[in-house]
This record gives sequence, C-alpha cells and structure tokens, in this order.
Amino acid sequence: MSFFSVNNDSIAFTGIYRAKGNEAAMVYVINSDKCYESTYELAKLRNQLFTAITRSKAWVRVLGVGDDMDKLIQEFEKVKAHDFTLDFKYPTKKQRENMNIINRDMGRPELERVKKSKSELKQLVKSLESGEVYLADFDKDIINRLRSLIRDEE
Repeated sequence: MSFFSVNNDSIAFTGIYRAKGNEAAMVYVINSDKCYESTYELAKLRNQLFTAITRSKAWVRVLGVGDDMDKLIQEFEKVKAHDFTLDFKYPTKKQRENMNIINRDMGRPELERVKKSKSELKQLVKSLESGEVYLADFDKDIINRLRSLIRDEE
C-alpha cells in the first residue's frame, strides 16, 4: 500500500502501526492528552506516542487538550531544556516484574475479573475497618497467606 503520491502532494490520515516503515515530513499526533492519564494502558499509549513521533522526518505536532496535555507539555519542556536527552534509571528486577504485571495486556474477561476483585477487596477492607467483620472471622491460614503475599509485594 502506498501512503504518498509520487510528487509528494498527498496527505495520509492513518494509525501509527499502519504507517510502519513510512515517514513523513510532518506528523500530527492527536489526542495526545490520553498519553498522560493514569490507566492500565499507559505504557501502551506512551509507546504509541513515541512510535508516532518517530514517523516524522522533520516536524511533529503533538495535539491534545486539558490538564493532562499541560502535564505532557511540561514533560516535553523538561526534555527540551535537557538538550533533548532523557535520563533513565533502570528499574530493579522486582520493579520490572511489577511493571510487567501492571502494564500487561488484558482482555475483557480479565479486566472484569480484576475490576470485580478490586471492588471486593475494597469492600472487605471497609467491612474490617467498620467492625462489620473481624480478622478473627477468617481462617488463620488464609490471613497468613494474605500477609505473606502483601509482604512479598513491599
């Protein structure tokens, strides 16, 4: 598939992955504000933003709105002020493992299970805090297993 005409008088409107292997003098990235919000997809969105930016031979326009875009602009300004270099602290093995879990690709069924589990855990904590239930109401083995899991995460 050809994205550009022979005499370069064309405009391509495409997703970043479809444009793979093609570069343009000017690239516009829209909805970039979505690349700042805290979601489980943040790593994926950041990778897409980076990929889109690297499709340009010369000029890139990164467009978005709102507070998240303002925060992204602040990040860009820091990189610019630092001579367009990035300082990167490589995470520890444990941090990388945690990042892989947090940023894993999840299908709808897994997303629903995680959402349900979060809700149930939140409700359990509320019930314990309010005195509706007590730790003594649970089997000691379950409590010890939970303690062990939490300790391993710290």
